[in-house]
Order: sequence, then C-alpha cells, then structure tokens
Amino acid sequence: MQKEKHDYIKGVEQLHRSTLEFAAIAVLLALGVNLLSSAIPQAFSLTINTILGIGILLVLVGVCYVMLRVVSSLSKTIKMEGVLLLSSNNEVREIERYRFSEETRSHIKGLTSENKALAKTWQTASLGFCDDEIDETTRRLTNNANKLVREAIEYFVLSELTLHLSEYFVSGVRANNDAVVTVERRDIPQLLLDNRFLELFSKDMSEREAFQYHGEDSPGKIVFAKGSEGEIYDNFELVLPKGSSLSRHGTTLRIHTPRFTLDIDSIYKGYSTVLPRDFEEFYLGIPSNEVDAQQVNLRVTVSFRWWSVLSSRSWEYFAWLDSFLDRLHESFHFDAFLLSIEWKTAHTTAIAIRNAKLSGKYVG
Repeated sequence: MQKEKHDYIKGVEQLHRSTLEFAAIAVLLALGVNLLSSAIPQAFSLTINTILGIGILLVLVGVCYVMLRVVSSLSKTIKMEGVLLLSSNNEVREIERYRFSEETRSHIKGLTSENKALAKTWQTASLGFCDDEIDETTRRLTNNANKLVREAIEYFVLSELTLHLSEYFVSGVRANNDAVVTVERRDIPQLLLDNRFLELFSKDMSEREAFQYHGEDSPGKIVFAKGSEGEIYDNFELVLPKGSSLSRHGTTLRIHTPRFTLDIDSIYKGYSTVLPRDFEEFYLGIPSNEVDAQQVNLRVTVSFRWWSVLSSRSWEYFAWLDSFLDRLHESFHFDAFLLSIEWKTAHTTAIAIRNAKLSGKYVG
C-alpha cells in the first residue's frame, strides 16, 4: 500500500490549462465548421430560421457537455477511518505515534479535569448504541457521551487545521494582512455552543480557575498552556484567505473560501472495530481483552466553484488544501498510521522472534 497524496488544487490548475487548450481548439474547429456549414443551406435549401435553430441546439449541447464534465471533476469526497481505544471507565488509551489517539487522549483529559459533570458522564456512560430496553437516564448518558466523541473528532480536525494554516501562512510568509482574514473565538458563537472542547479550551484564562495566575509575567501573547491536572488553554485563531468563513450546517463543519468549500463531517455511530492481529500484544504491550477499539470516521467533501477553473492567479493562497488533507489523512486514518510504522514488517519480525523463543532457537 502506497502513501496517499491529495492533489486537488493541482488538479484544478491542470483543468484550467486544459480548458484554455480546449477553448483554443474549439475556436479552430468552429472556423472550420463555419466554412463547411456555409455550403449546407444551399445544398439542402434550408431556411434561415431552421439554420438558426440547429445552430442554437448544437451550441447548447456542447456547452452542457463541457459544464457537466467540469462540474463533475470539481467535487471530491474523501473518507477516513480512525480508531479510539478505550479501557475501563472510558479512559482513552494512547497509541504511540498515532496522532489522533495522542491528541484526543489529551483533549478528553483536559475537558474532564475541568468540567466535573462531563467527567462523570464520560466515566459512567456506555458508549455505543441505545436499544429500546434501556432506561431513559442511561439513554441520556450514552447519547451525551457519544456526542462528546463526535465533538472530540471535530476539535481534533479544527486543531490540526489551525496549526496547519498558521504554519502555511504565518511561518511560511505566504500572505500579508490584505490577503488573509483571521477567524477568532468571537466570530464563531454558534460553533462554540456545539463543541464543548472548543468552547472551554479557547475561553479566556482569566475566566478559568486553572489558569488564574498563569502567564502573569509573560511579555507576549499566550497561545497555548496546560494546567497541572491536564487542563488546556488554546487560543483560537484560524487564518484563511480573504473572503473565507467558518460555520456549521447541521452536524457539518464548513470552511467556505472564494475558490472552494470544504465540508467536514465527524462521525461516530457506536461501532466497535477490530485491531490488526497481535497489535495489542506486540505494539501496545497489553492483553487484547483490556481495551475496546471504537471506530470513528471523517467524511471530507471538497467542492470547487465552477469559475475557479477560469482563474490562474492567487492559487498560492488556497494551495494549503492539498497539504492539509495529506496531514489529516496521516494523523487520523488508522491504515495510514499502520503504514507509517511499517506494521506488516514489524509484525512478521515479532512473530519470527516469538516462534524462535518458543522453539529455544532465539539468541538475543
């Protein structure tokens, strides 16, 4: 299995070049057809209205065909499947080098350390399906815990996006203040209501007991801090190309830019999943019955504006999309993680060593 790459921006730029080439060829063909068509009315004694009708029909058929080809190539959906590993009391078990696992463990600890009511819900609820036989209290706890999982997935995506765009625009010095817009906490009130991780972690330090005296002597702006019990402060600033916005549509997180719309759906349906054979023993160092692997998913849809293929300028302000999708795939998609640690090779080696030890032939 090869490392997956996302080249949607490059694809649109190529489509732009192809469109120009197609237009040039179309002009040449039109000139040739015009010369041929001038003889047709005389040959078949067609009236001017008939010729006009046939001409309009052919033009409409050609335009519709080209537009359908363009529009169909401008919408892409990517599906990613991750794993959330839980032990007793829904404690998140970290999978080393798997970024989603590492960050989500930290995020849930930070939330539950500061919000005792949510901590109780998280630790006592049974994640997963709610069948008809359970009582209303249990159903409410389960639904609330399931929603927390979806919010945790979404917050992970937002965190990765803010880091990536900061690196791309600020550290990469690719834009000035006239070319970008910064989305801050005050700009997304609805998003804060629907994601308790984002609402708590981005709240001003002065309003939170864990950070009352944190950074009093700091000369600059604090963008990230951790409390003694794992509490998290993360200043929310999302740098986007000018004319962009961040919003929610139902359960979908939407990043709207002048060139494309990026829709992100965080999905958790309560399904368990199966880890690769011997993964718990060889990689985690624990018995398989000590953990419960939950399946979590992302669905990312990229929809380009049809007129974006007509522009060849300023794509450097939007080229972060491809590298962000690469980053998200590598940090969330579990198969990408297994590929990065070369699990198949490591597993084969571990089996060989184990068998050698059992046979008494291992020397190490």
